[in-house]
Order: sequence, then structure tokens, then C-alpha cells
Amino acid sequence: MTPRERAHELLSAVDVPLGTLRRDPEGSTWLPAPVREASSVDAHVREDIARFVEGERFLRLDSDVGSDPLFTARVLQALPERPAGTGLSPQSRLMILAASYAAAGVVGWVVLGALASETVAGWAEAAHGWIESADAAPGAAAMMAVLAVTVVAFLARRTHTPA
Repeated sequence: MTPRERAHELLSAVDVPLGTLRRDPEGSTWLPAPVREASSVDAHVREDIARFVEGERFLRLDSDVGSDPLFTARVLQALPERPAGTGLSPQSRLMILAASYAAAGVVGWVVLGALASETVAGWAEAAHGWIESADAAPGAAAMMAVLAVTVVAFLARRTHTPA
């Protein structure tokens, strides 16, 4: 493998922050040692490194705009009218979400009841056997922990957006 091919291989695997590329486009701090050595000897490798740096800077230019914490607020303000549900209180949103989950559960229960086939009956028997066995304690504890975290998350009335 030629030094130029080795440099291409190493450059394709390296991930350099944009700030580092701006500070050190020659690669004296971020290039692997074999590529640095090859660049000091071969002008083609230096050209490849320059093309790599230019390409990386160009590709990352659009994504290097930083975060915009007020983007969503500006988008909502730019809308011609307020979207449905923006005037609801957090409690009302919670009730709508809980009712939607309950409705989905009822629909699922009805559909599974209508499909009372051997497969569903087999699944139900397996689930009952697992729940009733002593081996179910760790799984039940994990399910209770998930349920507790979910209840706490739903009951927390803090919100970062005004109602």
C-alpha cells in the first residue's frame, strides 16, 4: 500500500472537530503520525490533506450554527393562528393523553378478545404461568419500577412551556 493510499484510508477514518480543522488545517496536531510523515515527503499527500480539510469544513459549515433554544417559540409565533390545543392547561393535556392511552388499551383489548384463537390463548396461558411462578419476581419488580417512574412523570406538573 502506497503512502498516499494509506493516507486516504486514515483520513476516511479520522473524525476531527471543525474548530481543530480551522486552527490546524495542515494537520500537525490531529493527523496520525504515518500520515504526517508521508505529508512531509509527498506533495500529493499534502494536496489530499488540503482537499480533505476543505471538504470537511464545507460539509460541516451548515451544521455549525450552534443551538437555537428559541427556535420553536419563533416558529409558533410565526404561525398565522394558534395551533389547536395550545391554550390547554398542562392538566388538560395530561387528561387528553391519559384518555387516549385508555382508549387505545380498550381497542387493543377488544381486538385481542375478537381474535381469541389458539395462539392468543397460548400466549395468555404462558403469561399466566410466568406470572404465577416464582421466577416472575424480578420481572414483576422491573415492571413495577417502570410503572412507578411513568406515574411520577405523568403526575409531575412542571412544564417548560407556558400553557
